[in-house]
Amino acid sequence: TEPIADAGTGGRVCVTTLATDGFAMDATLSYGTGTWTNQTPGVGTATFTPNANDPDATVTVSALGTYTFRWTEVNGSCDDYDEVTVVFDPNPTPGITGNNTPVGGSTEVYITNDVSGNSYVWTTDVGTVVDPLISSNIKEVIWDASGTGYLNVKETIDATGCWLDDQITIDIQPVALQGTITYHNSSNTPMN
Repeated sequence: TEPIADAGTGGRVCVTTLATDGFAMDATLSYGTGTWTNQTPGVGTATFTPNANDPDATVTVSALGTYTFRWTEVNGSCDDYDEVTVVFDPNPTPGITGNNTPVGGSTEVYITNDVSGNSYVWTTDVGTVVDPLISSNIKEVIWDASGTGYLNVKETIDATGCWLDDQITIDIQPVALQGTITYHNSSNTPMN
């Protein structure tokens, strides 16, 4: 019986770590034995887990880029193949810089790296994020009077949709008392 290869559908992978961030292949085996191969070795090498004969193998690659993977089925002297394209794109790398122990009620400025073509969304559960000062990678936060919570920034590469977030723990400090405190004794005479 002549096989009819179906490699499934390709797609996109947003990669933080090349060795672990893979794409789940979804070929359908019709007859015989199927094998995945990388048709774009100039881009990088590919590893299929658990093996290249598994139609649902997960593929990881050695370099970012656009790959063509071929699913070849062999049944006796008959064979057929089908190909899919998978794009391995980088995730962004946000990192928040700023005070994680602000005084209650204070306003603080927080920054993450500004990358052209990326967008940023800031959230917190213990304060109010204010509109950008200069750009969306710089934010002011007005902190609540007290509490422990988080400040989060989600960075998205607009061209690919790949995103990653960074979060820091916020521990709001009490407001220091200002002024002079005078103690009185039982006869209401000031004591120093």
